[in-house]
Amino acid sequence: RYWRDWSSDVCSSDLLKVIDWMAERKIDSLWALVNGYTLGYPSEKYPELRDNFAQNAKYNFLGELIRYAHSKGVRVYLTVTTDDHAEQFGKRFPETVRIDKYGHPRSSRALVLENPKVRKYILETLTEVLDLYPEADGIVIHPTETPPDRFNAVTVEKYRRETTKDFYEASEEERFRWYNEQYADFATEMYRLAAAKKANIDFIMFNCWWQDKYIDVYQKRLPKQMKICVWHYGWDDKEAWKWPIQSWVTAMGPERIVYMPTGDSFLFPRAKGEQVERHIGTDRLISSARAMGVANCVWFAGWDMGTEEGRTRDLMLARYPSGAAAGRPDKKTIERLYTDYFGARQELLKSKGN
Repeated sequence: RYWRDWSSDVCSSDLLKVIDWMAERKIDSLWALVNGYTLGYPSEKYPELRDNFAQNAKYNFLGELIRYAHSKGVRVYLTVTTDDHAEQFGKRFPETVRIDKYGHPRSSRALVLENPKVRKYILETLTEVLDLYPEADGIVIHPTETPPDRFNAVTVEKYRRETTKDFYEASEEERFRWYNEQYADFATEMYRLAAAKKANIDFIMFNCWWQDKYIDVYQKRLPKQMKICVWHYGWDDKEAWKWPIQSWVTAMGPERIVYMPTGDSFLFPRAKGEQVERHIGTDRLISSARAMGVANCVWFAGWDMGTEEGRTRDLMLARYPSGAAAGRPDKKTIERLYTDYFGARQELLKSKGN
């Protein structure tokens, strides 16, 4: 799988070449980000939020791209942000922006999920892209990356109404659990909207750091048809069972998990030493996921496609990581990959006669 964060200078011919490249290498799906700080499609509901530099907002070629991708055996997923990265919407409607307990705005990009105007905006943009691109194979939703804490009046009132407790007296643990419940329920609403328009649509939710302690909330509240894309931003953890991938797999099962090992992996360093470090780190992350039984991996090429050599190396790592030799999930193997990657790798390769 491959996730492309479209820059403003990407045009349809560039993306057709990407599809050709993917098809030749048997990469099965493309995730295309269609909104965020602005809208990268010709929105009729929010024309003032269209990205003036986005080629798809001008020429609307994504439908054509999806059909071309299908002819090459590549699926296309629409990736949409939800209550974050909404810079232009927040500036246009400042009352929808999160505030801290002193009443100060956190940033214009982070929205208040409890605000009806925010919920309407998210659901209407989802509806628009589903209607514009009905042949899309799936939806990927992106939760907020910024701290979810918010002290807006609508949030305080809803918390009191649902819990009978004072929001200002609640502990951070209590507030964060409630935020996760709110997001899980809203993600479910988004899934049902999408499934009503296209039966059996593939629906995936990214995880973010503030969700990882509350996986039980998602296990209980999300429809079983939904999958989780778990991403990771570091290679230097030494403590076994610390990486989010393990907790999500334990709760949801490996078949519902898609893995995106990121961190420095999307920066494509030029120095040879850094390339080796990147290669080792990527293999370590993917090997751990594979040892847990996770079969799906996403390659994030957000801002730099890198070299052909680098891309080919990534593809080979995803298909043949050291952890592929582990067979079924094995606690000892996973623990060794955390604490002694090189030792574990040597043992795995030796077990296969390599």
